[in-house]
Amino acid sequence: MMKKTKDSYAPLGEEGKQVGKFGITGIINTLIDFGGFNLAFGVFGWAAIPAHLLSTTLAMMFSFIANKTYVFGSRSRQVLVQAALFVLVTAAGLYLIQTGVLTFLLFVWETPLALAYTGVTAIGLDGLLSRDFVINNGGKVVATVFSMVWNYLLYRNVVFNDKRSHVFDAIGDWFADYRHYLLLAGVLALAGVFRLWQLDTLPPGLPVAIRAR
Repeated sequence: MMKKTKDSYAPLGEEGKQVGKFGITGIINTLIDFGGFNLAFGVFGWAAIPAHLLSTTLAMMFSFIANKTYVFGSRSRQVLVQAALFVLVTAAGLYLIQTGVLTFLLFVWETPLALAYTGVTAIGLDGLLSRDFVINNGGKVVATVFSMVWNYLLYRNVVFNDKRSHVFDAIGDWFADYRHYLLLAGVLALAGVFRLWQLDTLPPGLPVAIRAR
């Protein structure tokens, strides 16, 4: 029988440290998101949507830098490629993984969340927490955990995996060839968001008058 040495657990130890760093980064990222939102909205008087866009942008920028340098220690110089993959993976976690898990728990397999509310009732908190609150937020928590696992695995194995640098080089060349078109698309997207926000802040009926001209 092969004796287990101290070195046998080294990978597990490194993995644990990495997961811990990932968790710390996530906590700070959440604080930046909520802090930035409330600072812009509550202190500087921004509208909610622009404040949200600012805070989430700052949080995502921090998350990218922290995960690249602190959590996974990537030294790849293909920063634009990694940033694009980071956004894609994160968006998939938010809009596909979280939405899918939440839909499954709310409409397909309702037993776990129903049991969660039964537990809340058993300890006498049902007067404080409504059934809808427990079920909806419980589902959101579970969905968030799934998306965090998704993000961690994809960040580690794809986005910040320097062993895949040859793939990044190929993608980087593609980005370089089409950077002007991508930049134009980004500017148009931002202009569209700004226009929607502008119309939302105008007095009622004013967009109709603008169209009448």
